[in-house]
Amino acid sequence: MSMTLGSVTTSTPMPDVAHRTLPAAFDAVLGRTPDAPLLYADDGTYTYAQAHDRALRIAGGMRALGVTAGDRVVLMLDN
Repeated sequence: MSMTLGSVTTSTPMPDVAHRTLPAAFDAVLGRTPDAPLLYADDGTYTYAQAHDRALRIAGGMRALGVTAGDRVVLMLDN
């Protein structure tokens, strides 16, 4: 599977993200343009909103398994 990260083009200046964390920068784009493409993959294009929803589902599943803040987790992904 090949994937390419998207980019957002907007006529409205983005707030300075140089001093933000990656999650804060993601949230800024999510709040401004949730339907902007984030990831292009063999099976389709994924938006910031879709990535956010998926992250919330994964986090909820991990919480249901007893994972709490500060716990370390390992992700196993197919090549």
